[in-house]
Amino acid sequence: MSANYNFLSQLGFKLVIHRLQDIEYLIQKANVPGLNLGVATRFTPFAQDPRPGDITFNDFAISFKVDKELKSYLSIWNWQTALGFPQNFGQYKALAETNPLLSNFEEGELTSDITLMVLDNKMNPIFQCVFISCFPISLSDLQFDSTASDVSYLNADVTFRYSYYTISPFPGPAC
Repeated sequence: MSANYNFLSQLGFKLVIHRLQDIEYLIQKANVPGLNLGVATRFTPFAQDPRPGDITFNDFAISFKVDKELKSYLSIWNWQTALGFPQNFGQYKALAETNPLLSNFEEGELTSDITLMVLDNKMNPIFQCVFISCFPISLSDLQFDSTASDVSYLNADVTFRYSYYTISPFPGPAC
């Protein structure tokens, strides 16, 4: 088996949030979260015997450009506030009714799968990470600053929790 000395670039990726497809081209950063394997201890009369425990996944985070109508920001903001019932249950119901891509509304879930495709140097997908049942848990501030010496367009960060994720070779032809 020969060694592969081609390295993975941080520049080549495409992210699809299945319920927010209008934000896709504004994504600036995304991560493949790490994971931790807990340790369960089996006690014996002689010594403690460590065994593999449960896996916990780190949070999934993205950064995106905010468009001038705030559509990208408000799509996450509306999703997150509806999940938290800020004023009434009607917001939760309205969010589900207006978004047909939500999974299992009958069971009360307002989550979305997210697919991160990693691209090679020719911008062809080589593998994908699929995050299952995601929902936003944190949305960053929008920081305005009239003292800035140069125009800098706003970015926002959002952090998601999810059930689990898979990593696999990309199954088909280029996007």
